[in-house]
Amino acid sequence: MHAFEIGVGRLVELSLGSPLSLADFEAFRTMSRLGLMSVPGQVVVVADLTQLDMLSDDVADQMAALLKRDSPKVARGGYLAARAHGTSAMHLGRMFRDAGNDSRRIFFDSAPLSSWLSEVLEPLERARLQAFLEIADERSWRRKTRSVS
Repeated sequence: MHAFEIGVGRLVELSLGSPLSLADFEAFRTMSRLGLMSVPGQVVVVADLTQLDMLSDDVADQMAALLKRDSPKVARGGYLAARAHGTSAMHLGRMFRDAGNDSRRIFFDSAPLSSWLSEVLEPLERARLQAFLEIADERSWRRKTRSVS
């Protein structure tokens, strides 16, 4: 599952899930870049990474390089990951810390992500952010309960 959508206003919604090959990631990166260029001014990115339970080294290297780039197009980027994915969650956390880019942060709970992004969003954008995060939380919950069964 890989998706890019311009939600409401300048809110850009991303979803990445496993399996994610290097070719998939490169195609997604290209699609995202083209989509971002279609939005005037800066954007605010929200990303659902809760379905990304495995990350190969080559994809991780590409993601890390992308996070380190300071894109003036992105005002803020909040990325939601799942702690339940142990190694993947630790890997993602380390990538975000090492990137040293304060405008992009990883979260393991949707409430602080929502608060942080809401600081720079308009009311309609905030409402869409809430809807996106509710869907991400539901997806994550369903996957977690499936893996326990």
